[in-house]
Amino acid sequence: MNKIDLFQSSFYKYHALTKHTVEKLLSSQYSLDWNNEPDPFRIYKDTKKIFLSSNWQLAKQNYFSVLTQLLSDEKNKKISHKANLEFISKLLYFSMAISAIKQILGTNHRWALRVNPSSGNLHPTETNILVQSIEGLDAGLYHYSVKEHALEQRSDCKLVSEFWAALQTEADTPPIAICLTSIFEREAWKYRQRAFRYCMHDMGHAQAAISFAAYVFGWQTKIYAQFPDDKIKELLGLTESDEKPMLILGLYPNDKKSNTENIQYKNEPCIYHGKPNILTQEKIKYTEIDNVYESTCITSSTWEKIKKQKNQKTNSAMSLLVDKNSISIKLDDLACTNDISQISVYHTIRKRRSAVDMDSKQYMTKSHLGIILASTLQGNSIDVQSNLIDLYLYIHKVSDTESGLYYFDRNNHSIAALKQNDEQAAAKFVSCFQDIAAHSCLTISMIANMDLAYNLYGNRCYRYMHFEAGYIGQFLYLTSFALGYDATGIGCFIDDEINHYLKLPKGQEVIYNFTIGKAIIDKRLTDLPAYNFPEPNLNP
Repeated sequence: MNKIDLFQSSFYKYHALTKHTVEKLLSSQYSLDWNNEPDPFRIYKDTKKIFLSSNWQLAKQNYFSVLTQLLSDEKNKKISHKANLEFISKLLYFSMAISAIKQILGTNHRWALRVNPSSGNLHPTETNILVQSIEGLDAGLYHYSVKEHALEQRSDCKLVSEFWAALQTEADTPPIAICLTSIFEREAWKYRQRAFRYCMHDMGHAQAAISFAAYVFGWQTKIYAQFPDDKIKELLGLTESDEKPMLILGLYPNDKKSNTENIQYKNEPCIYHGKPNILTQEKIKYTEIDNVYESTCITSSTWEKIKKQKNQKTNSAMSLLVDKNSISIKLDDLACTNDISQISVYHTIRKRRSAVDMDSKQYMTKSHLGIILASTLQGNSIDVQSNLIDLYLYIHKVSDTESGLYYFDRNNHSIAALKQNDEQAAAKFVSCFQDIAAHSCLTISMIANMDLAYNLYGNRCYRYMHFEAGYIGQFLYLTSFALGYDATGIGCFIDDEINHYLKLPKGQEVIYNFTIGKAIIDKRLTDLPAYNFPEPNLNP
C-alpha cells in the first residue's frame, strides 16, 4: 500500500464524511427523540440467572503502587485471586458495573453511572463471559446483566476452546475469556453517523477497565483485536444480533497451576438460550455505520491470509515534527513528588467520574502532570501495534510551566513546547466551543498515525486506533482522579481545525480530545447506591 491508498480506503471515507465542521455544527437542526431513547441495559430473557454478591473482602492496595508495578513492565507478581465466582463478581464490579445512581434533588429523575465511561453515558458495550473451568460456575457462555450485577447463562457449551481454535493463537486456553461487543444504535440515537467512532472509544475504555481490574486481582490479560468476525459472532450466537464482537480478552492467573489445560477444539453443535430485550421502539438505519463496520470486518476466508502476515513493529515518526530548539522536559524529572496520595485502587476505580464543568481558577502541579502523562505509557497486551497514538497538550494552568501547546513524545518520555502562549481559546474552539476544554488545567488532542496504521492493518486499523485512544483515556481518568483532579473525554471536536492548527502532515488525524482539571460539583445532584446490596469497604 502507498500513501494515496489511505484516502481512498473505506474507513477514511467514513472518517472524512463524519468530520465536524463549524458550518455543520452551527447549521444542525437535529434534536433528540426522547421517546426513542435506547435502553442502556441489555437483558436476555428466559435464561438461568446467577446473581453476584459483594459479600467479600478486599486486600489493601494503593492505586499508585499498582500503577507503578504496571508501568515497570515487570511480570505481575501478585498472588492470583482464586478462579471462582467471587473473582468474576469482583472483576465485573470493578470494571463494567454500575458505580452510582445519580438523582436530581427534589425530583424522581435518576440515571446510572458506570465504572467504565461512555460517550453521552449511552454505553454501547456489552460483556460476554466464556467460562472454561472455574470453581462454583458451570462451563458455558454468560452475558453480564449490568443492571442486576448478575450473569445470564446463554449456553452450557465449553466455547473458550473453540474461540482459541478460531484465533489460531499459540497461547494456552484460558479458564476465563471475555468477548466485548458493541451495539451501535445506542450511540447513534444521539451522535447519528459519527457514533461508530464513539463506540470504538468506549471499547478502548472497557478494554483498559477490565484488564486493569484483572491486574489488581493478580491476573494477566491477553487481548485479541484480530479475529474472523463472522466466526466469532457464530460462536457467541450473535449472527443475527445487533451486538458486534470487537475484542476478546483471555484471562490467566499468575499461578500457572491454576490454569486450565490446553483443550482440543471440538466441533459440536451448541444451543443458545435467551431472547434479548428490544432497546428502541424504532430502528433507525445508518448506512454509513453499517458500511464502515463491514469494511473493518475480517471474514473467515481472509483470516488465514492475515494470520500468515508478520506484524511490523514500527515506532511512530511523529516526534520528528518537533522543533529541535524547543524546550524539552523529561518525565523522570516531572514524576519526582512526595505528595502522592495513598488512595485505594478500589476507591479510585469505583468513584471516578466524568466532569461536566471545570473550575477555571484551579492549577495542576508540574509533578502531577508528569505522573498523569507517565500513566499512559503502561504496556498493553493487545495483539496489534499499540503506538499509533500521540498526544498534543494545550496547557492552561500547570505550575512552573508556561501556558502553550506542547507535544508529548511517548517514545522518548518527554514533552516539548511548540508554542508558548494562551491556548484556552484554541482548545475551546476546536472542542466544539465547549468551555470545559478552556477552563481545565490542560486539554489533550490524541493524534492517530492513520497512514502507518492503514499500511499495517488495512481498514481494520480504524478500530485499533480508537481502541488505543480509549485505552489511554482510561488511565488519564484514573490517575487524574487519584491525584485529586477530574477529567472527561471529548468526542465532539472540529477535526480539520485541529489538524490544521497542529500542522499535521496528511495521514495523521485527531481522533479524540480529553481534558483534565478540577470539576465544579453540581449540588443539585446526589448519589444513590448502585445496587440493593451493601457496597464493600473501598478503603480497606
